[in-house]
Amino acid sequence: MLFSHASTVIATHPYARLDRLVTTVDLQEGTVGEPKAWDDPGVAMEICQLLRDSKIL
Repeated sequence: MLFSHASTVIATHPYARLDRLVTTVDLQEGTVGEPKAWDDPGVAMEICQLLRDSKIL
């Protein structure tokens, strides 16, 4: 029970989302020009928002 709950918490944590976004950009995943692809400005904006909200920078 503890492990399943922890997995849910980790999967929904903002750092997990940030990791997926950075990986998308780093590996240039997705079709160029498509939404949620590595070159989508929304991906960069979401990365910036997550960093701003985390108060790391």
